[in-house]
Amino acid sequence: MMMFDLETLGTESTSVVLSAAITYFDFSDAIEDDSTENLVSEYNRYVMTSCFVKFNAVEQRDLGRVDTTGTKEWWIKQSQMAREMSFYAKPDDLSVAEGIAKINSYINAHGGPNQIVWARGSLDQMCWDSLCRSIGQEPLVRYNMWRDVRTAIDLLASESKGGYALIPGFNPDLHVVKHIPQNDCALDIMELLYHV
Repeated sequence: MMMFDLETLGTESTSVVLSAAITYFDFSDAIEDDSTENLVSEYNRYVMTSCFVKFNAVEQRDLGRVDTTGTKEWWIKQSQMAREMSFYAKPDDLSVAEGIAKINSYINAHGGPNQIVWARGSLDQMCWDSLCRSIGQEPLVRYNMWRDVRTAIDLLASESKGGYALIPGFNPDLHVVKHIPQNDCALDIMELLYHV
């Protein structure tokens, strides 16, 4: 299985995609000794084994992809680290084709495209599929292989709040910088592993 997350400049399927991450995991990964130290170590392992891509936003505007003022204003309010990872342009930002190829290579190295891919809600799937099509490429994962983390958490966690659930012994406020795709993937994996 894979966890997928991306950051955008809007909430439409045609929004500019700033960055993306995909992380391989398996439900058998849940550890028995769920001490805080072990949970933090597991979270960090997922962050480190993620495939991260930072995209060139200017190229995407040339492809007709869009951004919104409201989303750009929202980004300014996020942490400096999140802005550095995704929002600010960098000289080594990848083209759409290069970034898609990098994600595709990771998928193929971890079982191929015929596996379940989790994401938080449907926006990531729609933007990703649209991004692939913007350069004439078919999506990397079939539409029916996507699953929603929020729904799973709401259904499975005894105490769920808006698609999030507490992981006893792991405090995201201390260990997670949100809106960094590989961090968000790791947190979503942890929430699934400890509530299934």
